[in-house]
Amino acid sequence: MSPLNLITILKESQISPEDLGQLMGVSGMTVRRWIEKPTNEELPELYQHAARDAVYKLVIEGRLGADSKLVRKLFAHPESLSQLAAAKALGFPEMTSGKFEDHQDQIMVGLSSIGASELRRQKVAESMSKLPAYKRLGKEWSERISILTRVIGSKQLTSLDKFLAYGALFYLFMPFDLIPDTIPVFGLMDDFSILGIAATYYVGRNLIG
Repeated sequence: MSPLNLITILKESQISPEDLGQLMGVSGMTVRRWIEKPTNEELPELYQHAARDAVYKLVIEGRLGADSKLVRKLFAHPESLSQLAAAKALGFPEMTSGKFEDHQDQIMVGLSSIGASELRRQKVAESMSKLPAYKRLGKEWSERISILTRVIGSKQLTSLDKFLAYGALFYLFMPFDLIPDTIPVFGLMDDFSILGIAATYYVGRNLIG
């Protein structure tokens, strides 16, 4: 985290150095001194995590957008608040800690909300060429993805019925998620669970053959 990163945070969130300092546990004057340093100089190691947590808190509070390049970069690394902030950025309702399966109702509401966005549905359509790579991860991956793509292509289901499938696939294609994909094996487990929850919903209600 560099002074340039701090300047970006202040500009994009439109908060004061004093507000940022409060989030980081330092004085506003300290933040002002940092942003006056050379832009390529790193913050003291002691405050690196505090600065990242401040970014996550700003995302959670809705004061910093998930489309920020800085946010996307930070979400590529597992930090203390990244899971909650990613959930907030994606539009999920409040979630507590625990397995994804413990929050199926909340997850389905969040995914449907994501899928309701025409822009995000378009993103899914543009990313369909990526699906074969995910299908090669295993038989269950392939089955879950196939169910969701059949939902999207169905002429019998309404647009409303398809929102959950679109949301799950959009989540799969996101550049960051609740557990970063940079963590071997575990980085893909939440994607797998999300696909499973959505696919099970459609199969369980006989909405797709």
